Amino acid sequence: MPISLGNRHPEQLYQTGSNHLLGGRGQSLGGALLGFKSLGRANVPVSAAETVGAACFHASTLAYRHTVLDEVSTRAGTLGCQYVAQGVWELAVAHSGKVTSYFVTYAKALNACKWFLNDHNILVEPSCGALLAIVYRREAKLLEVKGPVTVIAHGDKWVSLQLLDKWSQLLGV
Repeated sequence: MPISLGNRHPEQLYQTGSNHLLGGRGQSLGGALLGFKSLGRANVPVSAAETVGAACFHASTLAYRHTVLDEVSTRAGTLGCQYVAQGVWELAVAHSGKVTSYFVTYAKALNACKWFLNDHNILVEPSCGALLAIVYRREAKLLEVKGPVTVIAHGDKWVSLQLLDKWSQLLGV
């Protein structure tokens, strides 16, 4: 599944004819779901990804209710929180296209950051790498998608190649 990049105005994102959208959880997931809803495209499947230790959305999907984690224990803590916003959870539950939740190890997220940097010269932090990891590992459900898949990947001002290297050394990745 090749990843293609393009600068799109936010409204164009929802009009790409995409048959599946990959976004993180939290604000990007909530924004994506609101965008599809406002354009009458709530039937588009959406996937969200988190790292182990910060998978609050995944915990809620397993419990079939809004859930709070006891703690956040991931190095990808920039976006880590104990619970997904109630409004985002409600949007996800109401989304007719279904929202699928994934979680990956921090090491897989970190590797995906490196692969993305190598492929596209864009540096993203591991919270975003979780999403990219499910693309790079060719998650079975994604391979079943007919037509284009849109990936929302964003960089972060504070991440650097030096930090990625430091985290890699700490994990032996």
